[in-house]
Amino acid sequence: MDQDRRGQAAVGVLMTDKDVQPIMDWDDQSGFKDMCCWKTRLDNRYQVEVHRKPDNDYTATLYMWDRDQDMKLVKSEDVTLSYQAIVGPDCADVDSWIEMALIFADSQ
Repeated sequence: MDQDRRGQAAVGVLMTDKDVQPIMDWDDQSGFKDMCCWKTRLDNRYQVEVHRKPDNDYTATLYMWDRDQDMKLVKSEDVTLSYQAIVGPDCADVDSWIEMALIFADSQ
C-alpha cells in the first residue's frame, strides 16, 4: 500500500503513529515542506517535527524520532496551531513545542 507522508494511507485508512516517518531529512536545512510546519534537531539525537492534521487547521501532531535508535518514533502528541500557522507557527506555539521536546529528552 502506497503511503503519503502525512500519516495516512493513500486509500484514507488512518495509520498508527508508529508508521509515521519524518517528512524532513536529518541533514535538510531547507524550509518546511508538505505538512511539516516546524522542525528541529535536539541533542544531535532527536528529530522533532510538527505535522499539520489534514482535517483540522488548528491542530497538529508533534513527533520525535530517535536517531540513536534508527529513527524510531519515540513520542507523538497533539498540539495546537494558533492562527492556523498560515505564515508559520506562532512563537508561543514554538516555545511550547520546544518545552515538550526538552522535557521528553531530559527524561530519557
